[in-house]
Amino acid sequence: REMSGLGKDSILKGIRLYRQILKLHSKHLPVDLRIVGLAFIRNEFRENMQKATEEQFDLFSVGWERYLRDFNKNIEQVSKKKQLDSEKDLEKLSEEQKEVP
Repeated sequence: REMSGLGKDSILKGIRLYRQILKLHSKHLPVDLRIVGLAFIRNEFRENMQKATEEQFDLFSVGWERYLRDFNKNIEQVSKKKQLDSEKDLEKLSEEQKEVP
């Protein structure tokens, strides 16, 4: 398939970004959302890498980089909340319950 007029750096950036998103989705999304997300992302990246100009692709990349950053922040927040909830649950246990392996 022919790529658009994107330069080598933009193509490599797009491939790295695509892989990062797939990896994040594979690790953190439920299967049903992962399937939908994969199809959407594949189509978005294919279209943009084939048809976008450098300027259009830069804007496209910025949007997906923001998505990655926000997704990672949400994962961190959920992880911290789960840790706090676990610590609160642990505090509720008796000493005897805490000692059981």
